[in-house]
Amino acid sequence: MSRVGPLRRLSDFGRALAASRTGLAQADRLGAAALWHLQEQRLEKLVHHALRHSPAYRDLYRGVDLDRLSLGALPPVTKPQLMARFDDWVTDRRLKATDLERHLESLSQDELYLGRYRVMATSGSTGRRGVFVYDRADWRRNLANFARLNERYVGVHPRLRPRLRVAAVGATSPVHISVRTGLSAAVGINRVLRLDARRPVGELAAALQAFQPDFLVGYPSVVALLAHEQQAGTLRLCPSQIATVAEGRTPEMTDAIRSAWRVEPFEWYGITEGGVLAGDCQHHQGLHLFEDLFIVEYVDGDGRPVPDGEVGHKLLLTNLFNWTQPLIRYELSDMVALDSRPCACGRTTRLSQPSKDGATTSCCSPDRPAPRSRSIPWSCAVRSPPCPWSVSTRSSSRRRAFACFSSWRTRRPSRKRSERFDPALSPRWPTSGRPRRGFSSKSSTGWSVSKATAPSSS
Repeated sequence: MSRVGPLRRLSDFGRALAASRTGLAQADRLGAAALWHLQEQRLEKLVHHALRHSPAYRDLYRGVDLDRLSLGALPPVTKPQLMARFDDWVTDRRLKATDLERHLESLSQDELYLGRYRVMATSGSTGRRGVFVYDRADWRRNLANFARLNERYVGVHPRLRPRLRVAAVGATSPVHISVRTGLSAAVGINRVLRLDARRPVGELAAALQAFQPDFLVGYPSVVALLAHEQQAGTLRLCPSQIATVAEGRTPEMTDAIRSAWRVEPFEWYGITEGGVLAGDCQHHQGLHLFEDLFIVEYVDGDGRPVPDGEVGHKLLLTNLFNWTQPLIRYELSDMVALDSRPCACGRTTRLSQPSKDGATTSCCSPDRPAPRSRSIPWSCAVRSPPCPWSVSTRSSSRRRAFACFSSWRTRRPSRKRSERFDPALSPRWPTSGRPRRGFSSKSSTGWSVSKATAPSSS
């Protein structure tokens, strides 16, 4: 186990921020054909990598015709199925489930396993605890997506004087992906306060009153409780932006937040299996799926695609950037509807909508707790240890950190390419809807990728 030093953290964050402002920003405006082409390229690379390095996927795809790869022909996978063969599922033979469980038990900060991997886990509320691993390249893509969400969707930009005050009310253990993402982005640019959502609401209100955040993010049930405190006059905050994550947000919660702060709250859909999957823009017409990094299929109970506007029985997720632990057509039990109509913001990605009955919203995930009600005995909650996110740095250190951050804003991406070279990260990636020469048309199942052959099982 090794901790991430400040220079290494700053380097990873700077590279992620540069990627979010070039390739990922352009991907939001891709035409339908160009987006299909981008997903096909990444899917082909991911499947080839999984076939070469994951015995579990080699066995799973035995007998599947891969001469012309079709996404619909690949069998879906479940968390219990993959966790049962964890050591064969991952693409690094040094990663063992028992060792990673011990590593999770000893986590206290943003430590790396084998000096390279970040390990996180789900809560296991659906029956089986899931362990998920990201190497440095995978994790930088997650950070880039998080930066894109904050800057281009919510409108939260880092600033030097005064520094942006960000308050997060939620989990505090580094086992959770939200905490690890925050720790990886803690390079001293923003002032950050992380509070345990299990603390009594009075203590949360007092801490927030003293901190006075510009941006408040947290569980919608807890933010709604704080909204009632604001309306009662016991809390006086003036946040410019508010975002909720990890739970379903009911219309009553939204109304309470809107009435208390005169701010339209944003909604994020985050999962341990991939970070932020979707988020809404300033028009709040639905949650934009980040389809340059994920392939999302909404299906019924028999695995058939559901039409727009109908709530699916489950969704099938393909994470296109995690090569350490491939997730290809991975089942999630979220019940949401899909909307392909263009958003007023001009982005071309599809929207995820809450179910019409309001029972489940598009920010729910199978390993997140159900929304809390106001009747929860907050006085019985456990007080968390001091927040590791709080950053106290002398002004000279802040200036040095911001100078490094500014240099990465203007630096062009390196032209050196590794095995994971992805043309979509280049500023030259086409933004028009016209496909490039050589783009193969969709098959009857909706996907086609030229020639891939499954290696024989050894």
